[in-house]
Amino acid sequence: MRSILLRSTPENEQISNVSAPAVAESPTLYDIFREEARGHLQTLVDSYAVIDANPSAPTTFEMTRAAHTLGGIAGTVGLMPLNRLAVALEHALLRRDGSAHPESIEGLETVRQAIITLEEMFAGLALQRTPEEQTQLIAALEDVFHAALPVEQTSPQAGAEIVALHGAAVEVAELAPEPTQVAPVNLTNSYYPSFLKKPSTLLAT
Repeated sequence: MRSILLRSTPENEQISNVSAPAVAESPTLYDIFREEARGHLQTLVDSYAVIDANPSAPTTFEMTRAAHTLGGIAGTVGLMPLNRLAVALEHALLRRDGSAHPESIEGLETVRQAIITLEEMFAGLALQRTPEEQTQLIAALEDVFHAALPVEQTSPQAGAEIVALHGAAVEVAELAPEPTQVAPVNLTNSYYPSFLKKPSTLLAT
């Protein structure tokens, strides 16, 4: 048996002493990823079925953790497109319960599409298909389940009402000059010039 192996290799006596490259362990790590990823994908599917039946139901911790772990182990084995999609799904799920509309049809449909795409990417690995980037789907996940915007409070327009300023009116009243009293003019006294007749003279004529 040993002679057959030697004949099937290049004629180099040192080749049997060369240690296996580091990538030789990758299949084992990859097998671990496939086993764990299959379980996390099933958790996502089962958890979504609960939300689909009751859109007002809160996002379970198991669902968020499955997306988080799936993204982590995908990054560990270098499947970055799968990693980025799973992380975007995790962030959308984390925002959902605190959003203005957790039962949003658009948001839940985007989550469903993300789970389906993750399953397809995982299934493609068995066929030696490299996962493709899901830029549009990631952007859609980032655009759902946002908190409600605060309502701006409008202040009344200035000048619509005159408001009395206490203290200021007192100071104005104190500073206002008192009205000057004008003494009545005695038309019968000597204020008339000599060339004008007094009123009594005019009445007598």
